Amino acid sequence: MRFPFTVTEEILAYGNRPTQPQNACIELRVTGTIDADRLREAVARATAIHPMARASRVAMRRRLRPPMWEVPDGETLDLSHVIRVTEADTDDDLARIRGEFTSELIDLGRAPAVRLLIVRRSGGDSLLYIWHHAMADGMGGIRFLRSIARAYAGDSDPIPDIDPVEARILRSAEVDATSAAEQPPGTAQTRDVPSLVRSDGARDEPGYGMCYESVDLADIDLHAYDDLDVRVSVNDILLAALHLAIEEWNRLHGGSAGKIIVLTPVSLRPAAWMHEVVANVVGHGVVVTTADQRADRNELLTVTTQQTRHLRTHAAAAFRSRPDWIRQFDPFFILILSQRPFRRRREAAALLSNVGRLRGFDRLGAAGDIVELWGSTPASMPPGLGIGIVRWKDQLHLSLRYRHALFDCAAAARFLRLLADQARALGTSEQSVLTADRVALRGSTTRSTVDIAP
Repeated sequence: MRFPFTVTEEILAYGNRPTQPQNACIELRVTGTIDADRLREAVARATAIHPMARASRVAMRRRLRPPMWEVPDGETLDLSHVIRVTEADTDDDLARIRGEFTSELIDLGRAPAVRLLIVRRSGGDSLLYIWHHAMADGMGGIRFLRSIARAYAGDSDPIPDIDPVEARILRSAEVDATSAAEQPPGTAQTRDVPSLVRSDGARDEPGYGMCYESVDLADIDLHAYDDLDVRVSVNDILLAALHLAIEEWNRLHGGSAGKIIVLTPVSLRPAAWMHEVVANVVGHGVVVTTADQRADRNELLTVTTQQTRHLRTHAAAAFRSRPDWIRQFDPFFILILSQRPFRRRREAAALLSNVGRLRGFDRLGAAGDIVELWGSTPASMPPGLGIGIVRWKDQLHLSLRYRHALFDCAAAARFLRLLADQARALGTSEQSVLTADRVALRGSTTRSTVDIAP
């Protein structure tokens, strides 16, 4: 069976290059030992029931038509390249391994477009899992991992009666395309060139580094904003905190920040199968703030919340499928719009991807309880800065993936700590927000679960 790439899939495939692989990552740690053979059998079972996990890119494309996927029927995949095993004696060893693994380029021409790395550690193994983002969005990648975990544990894995190929191009016909194109509420009318994050410790090296930080959900009090005209969510607080963190970071590094754009995925999945299909069913929207809006935290939360609500309501129309005669020119549009002179006025300073609460990831069969779980997103340059958020148990797990052309490991850890502290400050009833100077002074006392890649 063959079918064309969607626009989102083609953009991700186009951007997949050695300097910035377009892979997403989930890392978990268990209390026991992961059996490699059993894991390989689990991956085989998972790929058998998810067509997009078996899909590979057809080598040749026809003229201006989009590239094609091919899903084999009844063919057993070669998994020899999918699973590896290594060891890490220290956290620094694990950080180095993580950085190298998440910087690997996944070839869409060889299915499945996933890789798993078992890291033997004293006190319990870690499992690192990456997948090409064109194959699946965050929800889809998590669904595939859930199938692996269920197969590893010997549990049943019911699949809903939904065609994942058709699900990829699902568009809402109920949303008015005209209203989708309107200016979102709270978006200031300004043609200023957006600010980017100031680099710190940058070096000319391909690939990614990563670091982690956690925030207790108890530190986020949504009732602090009950008096606002909008209903603020944890995601809104995280987006607002990222805008503040970028502003304060730039100020600390001798710069300023006017208009800030943060890119955020917009799920087009119906609620009925939000967590059930392995496919890429997202668009992307932006949340924009100005310096004046960030000066008052109530106004900041109001405008970010208004914009996220607008994206959720109208995004489907914006990403509706287009006629084939227009679709054939997408390769040219992708190439032209990716050039800096065209993209500079719409460049985002960071990407924030929040997959929400993960339930059911408590145990990996005989390998034991899952005691850590993190997720991250690709971070192309610019901005070279991607924040992945997972709400797991009673904590928000923040993962920062960064390009070495933007940060070194120490700078990345400081930026992520600043973001976490801004989120905690916005989550209180106090009417002040932390500045970068205060965060820098108290950085050594901030509780962190950071593993830093070199």
